[in-house]
Amino acid sequence: MLVHFKVKSNFFGPEMMILGFRMKYKCVQIPVNYKQRIGTSSVTGDLKKAFFLGLRMILLIISMRFDFKKYNA
Repeated sequence: MLVHFKVKSNFFGPEMMILGFRMKYKCVQIPVNYKQRIGTSSVTGDLKKAFFLGLRMILLIISMRFDFKKYNA
């Protein structure tokens, strides 16, 4: 099955996970130790940007869940 990703932005991860789940790929969690960030994140450092990114992720998940042909990304 050829997959054509539609999201080309900060929230590509949820789309990839949903498509992998639909294609019945196995998922393995790998623990990662993060070092403290130097500086401020361009997204999570700004509450407004983080909120709208989260909202876009939720809308993507809902639209993919109900199989909208052209989900809004």
